[in-house]
Amino acid sequence: MNFRLKNSILFLALISIFSSCVKENTTNAGTYSGGFFISNEGAYGKGNASIDYYNYSKDSFYSNIFSKSNSIALGDVLQMLAIANNKIVAIVNNSDKILFLNKTTLAIENSTSVPKPRFAYPINSTEILVSSMNGSMYVINTTSGAITKTIQTGFFTDKIIKVNSQYYIEFQKMITASVNEQGYLIFDVNLTQIEKFNTSFYPSGTLLIGTNLLATQLNDTNSTAPAPSRITKINLTTKNPETIANGTYSPLLSFYNGELYFFADNAVKKMTASGTVTKLFDVSGVTSPYALNVIKSSGKIAICDATDYSSSGKIVIYNTNGSIYKTLNTGIAPNGILEN
Repeated sequence: MNFRLKNSILFLALISIFSSCVKENTTNAGTYSGGFFISNEGAYGKGNASIDYYNYSKDSFYSNIFSKSNSIALGDVLQMLAIANNKIVAIVNNSDKILFLNKTTLAIENSTSVPKPRFAYPINSTEILVSSMNGSMYVINTTSGAITKTIQTGFFTDKIIKVNSQYYIEFQKMITASVNEQGYLIFDVNLTQIEKFNTSFYPSGTLLIGTNLLATQLNDTNSTAPAPSRITKINLTTKNPETIANGTYSPLLSFYNGELYFFADNAVKKMTASGTVTKLFDVSGVTSPYALNVIKSSGKIAICDATDYSSSGKIVIYNTNGSIYKTLNTGIAPNGILEN
C-alpha cells in the first residue's frame, strides 16, 4: 500500500471516529433543554440510579446530573421518568419514593413516599395516578406531594394508559398470591374499577394504536413451557389477542408518526397503521437491549443497552438506514429517554 493511500484511509477513519464522539461535560449545565434525559435504573440494591442528559444542538453529554443539581444520591432503581403538570416525575422504585423535579434544572421541588411505585400517569392538571407493586394505586398532588387517594387493587399494577375516558392498568398477581392472574384492570374517569379482563400472558409496555392495545408479552402462563417474549395485539371490542411479532423484549416498543417501531429477531422493525410489518435494519453494537425510543425531533432510533446491568451502559442512536449515528456512554442500566 502506498503512502498516499495509507494517509487517505487514516484520514477517513479519523473522520468516522470524530463524527461519533460526544463531548462529555463534567460540570452542571444549570439548565437542560433541547435534548433528552436518560433514566439509568442502576444495579438493584446498590443505590446507584442516575440521570444523564444529551443536548442535540451542542452535541454535549452531561452525566449524573441529578446528583450534581441536588448534592444527594438519586436512590435505588429508577423505574421511570415522566413529564406531568410541567414537572419531571422520577419514580425511584426500591427507595419507595417519588420525586417532583424542576423541568429544566432538575432541582427537587417536592417528594412523597410510596411503597414500591412503578409508573405514573397524569389524570388532571394537578394530580397523577401511580401504580405499585404492593396491591394499591395512589393519586398524588404534584405540587404538594400529598397522597389524595389510595385505591386498593390487590394486584401488582404496572403501566397505565388512557383509552377514551377509561384507564387501562397492566396487572399481575402479588408475589404472595396463590392464584396466578394477569391482564388489565379498567377504571372509569372517576377511578372506579369497572372491569377486569385476564390474559394468558403478563402484558408489559402496552401502547394504544387505533382501536387496539399492543403489548409486549413476557410469557404464556397457561403453558408448562413458557413461550418466548412477543408482541400481542388485543382488539378492544372482542378482547381477542393476536401475535404480530416474535422474539422481542420488553419494553422495546415506540410509537412515532402513526407507526409502531419495535425490536424483534435482533432487528428494528416497523408496523404501519394497516398492519404491514417491515424490517428497517439489523441491530449491531448492542449487547443487552433494554428500551427503544424513536427521537421525535429527528426520527432517529435510540436503543438503550444495559450491557451487564451492573456497570456503565450505553445508548446507541441509529439513522433510519441502520448506520450508527452516535453512541452515548451512560450510567448503569439505561431504561429509557425523556425528551424535553
